[in-house]
Amino acid sequence: MTLNRLSSKVVDLCERADGVGDPVLADHAARVAATVREPLCLAVAGRVSSGKSTLVNALLGRRVAPTRETECTKLVTWYRHGPVEKVDVVLRRGGTRTVRLTPEGRLPEDVGAPTADVERLEVRLPVAALERLTIVDTPGLASATGGHSARTEAALGTGRRDDADASMMDARSTEATGRADAVLFVFAASLRADERDTIGAFRRTTSPVGSPSPVNTLGVLTKADLLTDPGDDPWPVAERLAADFRTRLVHEVTEVVPVSGLLAETVAAGAFTEADADALDLLAALDDRSLRRLLRTADAFRTRDVPVSGAVRASLLARLSLYGVDTAIAAVRGGARTAAGLTAVLAGRSRLQDVRGVVEKTFAARADALKASAALARLGRMAWDRSLSGEGRAWLGDQVELLRLDPAMHAIAELHALGELTAGRARLPGDLEVEFRRLVDADREDGPVPSSHAELRGLGERFARFAFDAAPADAHVARVAARSIHLRRTDGSTR
Repeated sequence: MTLNRLSSKVVDLCERADGVGDPVLADHAARVAATVREPLCLAVAGRVSSGKSTLVNALLGRRVAPTRETECTKLVTWYRHGPVEKVDVVLRRGGTRTVRLTPEGRLPEDVGAPTADVERLEVRLPVAALERLTIVDTPGLASATGGHSARTEAALGTGRRDDADASMMDARSTEATGRADAVLFVFAASLRADERDTIGAFRRTTSPVGSPSPVNTLGVLTKADLLTDPGDDPWPVAERLAADFRTRLVHEVTEVVPVSGLLAETVAAGAFTEADADALDLLAALDDRSLRRLLRTADAFRTRDVPVSGAVRASLLARLSLYGVDTAIAAVRGGARTAAGLTAVLAGRSRLQDVRGVVEKTFAARADALKASAALARLGRMAWDRSLSGEGRAWLGDQVELLRLDPAMHAIAELHALGELTAGRARLPGDLEVEFRRLVDADREDGPVPSSHAELRGLGERFARFAFDAAPADAHVARVAARSIHLRRTDGSTR
């Protein structure tokens, strides 16, 4: 892929490491450079049965990832863009073997090797979503087998060498899987301590030493449709719960959004058919009393005597949930009769577009800064690695610091200062915060950044005056803003 400005500077540093004379440094740097050259790596993580793989399928627009427990759900799976469908099983001791997707287009239950021997699955798909993002589906945290949970920690770069399966993973495997630039953390209806710990560890891994930031972490409530009784609108409850999680995780995530994951997967993958629409049309013709009884519980929907077979109703329930069925019947009664019309209604009610919009704005649009920041953080930690020679450590430490001082890299400082504001660890006066967010986010709709030198100079002086006697965290953000303005005055942009 074509490298952007910040990423190209990081790759240049990595390539120059080859001339230092330290083969361990050269090897580590080459692997960091390889990750920077790839699209932004987005890991999807969460507890077992939290809806991770369902969300992955919704983002892909294909039902590829298994959503019930199989051997594949115990493995880290990387989804990358490719011209043809291909599944490679990457083995821990070297080598790969290729397996086929099932006739239904899903990963097979058997990958031809014991899970203990598999490092990861590499899946290539010709889907548009993967042109800008590599998506990593991880095993659930707190898996029944500790090693599977540890695989997730390794995929996020948060695993420890004493994890349950660490003895099976050499340093190369750990480094190879710990390459996520950003994470979507999936929650059900409760927040647990190990989830918070894992998010915090990921932030520390991908942020500058000493200043972990939430800018590369999003939370998603994937089962919003299950938060209320059948027939009730789940979204007010889901929005309140998301707001509560956002408050409790203000230091860990930049946003929490609710979604009906199952409904999102079905409509995004084109799994709603004209036959489904016909069945719902028959159900919509029931009298109100019969319909209320039918939609009272999932068991009632599957078993009551109505003019649609139990098998068809079970299939609808498995793909739409009771909330989706109720929504679709209401839409049929409102005049939407075709599969296309009902799909449009269900897509809107799933709120998948909200998740995609936040992913685009928070991750994809900032991919260059996020990737460069994560890579610099890894290189900075590498400079303390005793497996490198003393000369290699000194060279790398100096080069990382010099690159951080490069004016072009100031976009990373902006990104992390924004994270400090978002997390509530720093504050600016209301008008200055608005101006700073305009500086960092050129796509904001509340007005442009001042463009004349006089306006920029005046704004820069306001930030500098505020920084003079502000609290340390607040002053740091103000100084970042003042430097952003100075750089715009001298070369037009920091990006």
